[in-house]
Amino acid sequence: MGLTADKTFYPTAKMAMEAPAEELAYVATLNVHGKPDSLCTVDVNPNSPDYQKTVSELVLPNVGDELHHFGWNACSAHLCPYAPHPDVERRYLLIPGLRSSRLYIVDTKDNPKEPKIIKTIEPEEIMEKTGYSRPHTIHCGPEGIYVSALGGGSESGEGPGGIFLIDHLTLDIKGQWENDRGPQYYAYDFWWHLGHDRVVTSEWATPDLFENGLNKILISAYDGKEDALKLENLCKEAKLTNEQYIVRHRYYSQDQDFGITLSNRSGLMENAEFKIKSLAEPLKNPCYIPSYTFFLDYQGDVLMCPHDWGKKIILGNLNKTNLTDIWFSKKSMQIRKMLNKSNRNFTPCNVCDVEGTFMGEKNAGYFK
Repeated sequence: MGLTADKTFYPTAKMAMEAPAEELAYVATLNVHGKPDSLCTVDVNPNSPDYQKTVSELVLPNVGDELHHFGWNACSAHLCPYAPHPDVERRYLLIPGLRSSRLYIVDTKDNPKEPKIIKTIEPEEIMEKTGYSRPHTIHCGPEGIYVSALGGGSESGEGPGGIFLIDHLTLDIKGQWENDRGPQYYAYDFWWHLGHDRVVTSEWATPDLFENGLNKILISAYDGKEDALKLENLCKEAKLTNEQYIVRHRYYSQDQDFGITLSNRSGLMENAEFKIKSLAEPLKNPCYIPSYTFFLDYQGDVLMCPHDWGKKIILGNLNKTNLTDIWFSKKSMQIRKMLNKSNRNFTPCNVCDVEGTFMGEKNAGYFK
């Protein structure tokens, strides 16, 4: 048919290194002030009068996309012997919004210095056709454009993530790539060895674990009321709400127990001088501690709570099981549900004097 591959495709890395250098660079820029993100075009030709300057800015039409990685529709993978589209050219940039789950397709051919959006794939279409959300990385492959996604097919940001395909020619979604996902729950990036027909995938996290950032800051003030007031004023200057920070007063006198409440370490300690008492019956309130934290000892044992000094409940061991499986294990989930319902009628929680409601109520809501 006389078809020829794009001249920017190279059979070897050595040939690519010896080829003419790129003259333009496309750079994703984030806007954190309530405005859309942008794709900037930077002149990287040392002989150009605009060298190192931004020559254009493509402002996206939506707010809150949170651009991250992006990539080309085609590359040297099309020189693979079984590539079905050897005539595809490196022309389109696929730019995912990591937060919005939206995907922009940008044409760079007509005027490389001023690329234009030619298609937008909305998050609803991605989730419906692939079962994934939060597109993360673009890799061009021989039979399609591969997109890794961190989230499952909902807006919640939960997993499992995975990989989906986009057609080279139509730029339409082809669907989920995996025939069998296997046990992998978290997703991140991937790469392949085409000669051996193998793909290696990696894990990171689900979006619901990081998208909202820090939700509360705990600050300890040890140098008196003036120190505490200064810290509180700094939080207010940073426009933090009362729900976003806690200043702990650690400067009290010995008569006031230094502002510290000591626990009985799940019934292991009793000391009248320091007001550490044993319990006659379990506390009646919930405990949120296992809903937001784990405790790991030097042997790799994972405990549900830092107050369980007697190691009465061992949820697993990192030498044998990964942390994700321990966190979501049947045993861990059962304990959380019982404590979130104020049920402490089991060892060692039945003799523990820790209230357990200082923080973590929101986290506990995931385990009802």
